[in-house]
Amino acid sequence: MSWADYDNDGWLDVFVGNNTAGAADLYRNEGGVFSFQMELGTYYFGTAAWGDYDNDGRVDVLASGARTLEVTNTITRLWRNTGNGFTNINAGLPGIVAGSVAWGDFDNDGLIDILLTGTNELMGPISQVWRNTGSGFTNIHAGLTGMYDSRAAWGDYDRDGCLDIVLSGTTADGRFVTEVWRNLGGNANSPPSAPTGLTVTPSNSTVILSWNASSDAETPANGLTYNVRIGSVPGGSDVLSAMASFDGTRKVAQAGNAGSRRFAVFNYTPGKPYYWTVQAIDSGFVGSAFAAEQNFRVVQPPPAVVPAALTNLIPGDTNHDGLLDGTELNEVLAYYFANSPWLMMTNVSGLGGTNVTFALTNDLSGAFSVEYTTDFVEWHFLGPAVPRYDFIDTNAPASPTRYYRLRWP
Repeated sequence: MSWADYDNDGWLDVFVGNNTAGAADLYRNEGGVFSFQMELGTYYFGTAAWGDYDNDGRVDVLASGARTLEVTNTITRLWRNTGNGFTNINAGLPGIVAGSVAWGDFDNDGLIDILLTGTNELMGPISQVWRNTGSGFTNIHAGLTGMYDSRAAWGDYDRDGCLDIVLSGTTADGRFVTEVWRNLGGNANSPPSAPTGLTVTPSNSTVILSWNASSDAETPANGLTYNVRIGSVPGGSDVLSAMASFDGTRKVAQAGNAGSRRFAVFNYTPGKPYYWTVQAIDSGFVGSAFAAEQNFRVVQPPPAVVPAALTNLIPGDTNHDGLLDGTELNEVLAYYFANSPWLMMTNVSGLGGTNVTFALTNDLSGAFSVEYTTDFVEWHFLGPAVPRYDFIDTNAPASPTRYYRLRWP
């Protein structure tokens, strides 16, 4: 079983195998509900790991195991994520069973390499490093001890900027061993820049956190992953731990918990403040500094009330001056305006069946969200609004009628 956001929608998906049927299935996370997408081969006693080997911004999956319960005819396949599915690239890797696979950039060239260990039906127990050349993979013949019933992992134990290896398993002569192999490479690895442009977007019962891409001297921008920290107090991590120190130093050797530049937050408490930040992680698992911390709070709006008819009176305008004042709006703005020319719209002469423009003047400060609906049941995020609250709906149809509301935040 292995987690990753393969479609970059901010939700972690899961790749699951089993030894009963051997099937390895991909399930997509659709807002907390999982749906079967496809089967990616048969792997008895198998293992799998996600990693973006081609730095296209989409995680690929490496899977190994046996085609039958007799653990013969072992295979290792690398499935490339095309954005529309997965394709086997026939990487030429040795098949293994009763072992493990792991991704890591041992030579700091910005391309993640493969570490694999287990039993091959022709070679017996093996432990190998396959270097990613950008056009394929080549065995570097690292001289590692072959093992089965084994596990392997990357990690920079001596903090010299180069990933080392730890192996644990059973050797060909039956010994139970655990070995640490030091990386003697001398290529330097510098940390990425901190992310910028942190943004919070409410979407129905979910909050989407997003940010701009970081840069790195060794790893291309699309090869970076990201690591989110969320707390209930400033600087806190009690909601989601980044498993990193405050200066960005990682406490684990792995990709970030967010993967891409989006992260979905649900099961939050309405009205409660949350404090969050994010760091970039390169292919050598080195973390950037954290971005300047931001915060958000989701306020539950009151039940929507459908206006009986369109008039020049604005719902919520208690003094009938044609404006929604701050004292009238309180914290939640949930008042609706039809997309037909009337008092509160600007550019009336330019309105047509395909767009609508209007403005609201208000003395409250803060970033409000504009939403629209056609049935007062499903509300859709249109964009941010800032005082004066001008916005344009370029996709507004002539029918059915759209209604708009401002929400805080």
